[in-house]
Amino acid sequence: KDDTFGYVAQGFLYSWAYEKPFGGWIAVNKATGEINIIEVPDVFVSGISHEEVKYNEEIKLGFTLNSNFKTYNTTIIINKNHYDLKDFDGSKEVKIKLIGKNLVNGLNIKAIYFDKVENKYEKEFSFNIKVTELPWYIKFIKLINFSN
Repeated sequence: KDDTFGYVAQGFLYSWAYEKPFGGWIAVNKATGEINIIEVPDVFVSGISHEEVKYNEEIKLGFTLNSNFKTYNTTIIINKNHYDLKDFDGSKEVKIKLIGKNLVNGLNIKAIYFDKVENKYEKEFSFNIKVTELPWYIKFIKLINFSN
């Protein structure tokens, strides 16, 4: 649980430097000979079901959350709403109800998850979803924000 020597950070830095994924590490208890393999889960999002939505349209947005290894106590935050996915391995289909106006600033997904020794990981994803039939005042606000 505690990473006193910074092995997790070191592993990710080596992986970044060598442009290879960090898969984990092997720990050996010198006293007992016990071997423990710690796999570092990595998640990514695929299969966003909607690329375009009307401003006042209610949709059932779907996507797949994928992981290379089992994740534990997984939570996703979608545009500030929390969803508990518990533990999963491989892929998990997610479907949520949204209204188009909640996607004007895009679809923002944050995954918070743990490995088997309770190291915490966070990963953020952003997707542009085209929102059509915007009210005039939203167009005006977007125009003002774009010019700043």
